[in-house]
Amino acid sequence: MSLRPFRFIHATNLRLDQPLWGIGSVNSEARRIAEDATLTAFQHIVHACIEHRVAFLLLTGNSFDAAHAYRARMTLEDACERLAEHDIEVFIVPGETDPSHSWTKGLHLPSNVTTFVSRHSEPVAIVRDGEVLATVEPFEGRHAQAQRGSHSSALRIGLIGAGQHE
Repeated sequence: MSLRPFRFIHATNLRLDQPLWGIGSVNSEARRIAEDATLTAFQHIVHACIEHRVAFLLLTGNSFDAAHAYRARMTLEDACERLAEHDIEVFIVPGETDPSHSWTKGLHLPSNVTTFVSRHSEPVAIVRDGEVLATVEPFEGRHAQAQRGSHSSALRIGLIGAGQHE
C-alpha cells in the first residue's frame, strides 16, 4: 500500500469561551487574557492549519458549551470560513457539551465542514488531485468495529467524540 503524504490537525475538548479554572486573583489585563485564552488558542490552531497546509482539521467533541456559546459559535463560523478559503476541510464529531443538535441549529457553517451528527454516518473520503488520501468516519466507542469503506488502500481515521467513549 502506497500512501501519499499529507498533514492534518486533531483538536478535542477545545471548550471555546469557557472560563479557565484555578487562576486565582489576577489584574484586569491578565483576566482579559484568561477570558479569551480558549478562543486565542483556537485561532492559533487555525493559523497552524493554514501555515502548514494541512488537508483537514478534526474537531472531536466538547468544542463549545451549547448552553453558553455565542462567541464560541461566531469564532467557529469565522474559523471554518477562513479554512475554506485555503481549501482545508473540517470534520466535526459532537461531544457531551456540544451535542449534535447544537451543530445543526443556529450555526452557519461553510461547505468545507462535515458534521457527523450520527454515529452511523457514512465515511467521508478526503480527495486531493483525484486521489483518496484518507477516509474519516465516526465510531460508536473505543471497541467499535470499523466499517469497510470502498477506499481500502487509503488511511482510515475513526473518530470518537470527547466524552463519548466507553
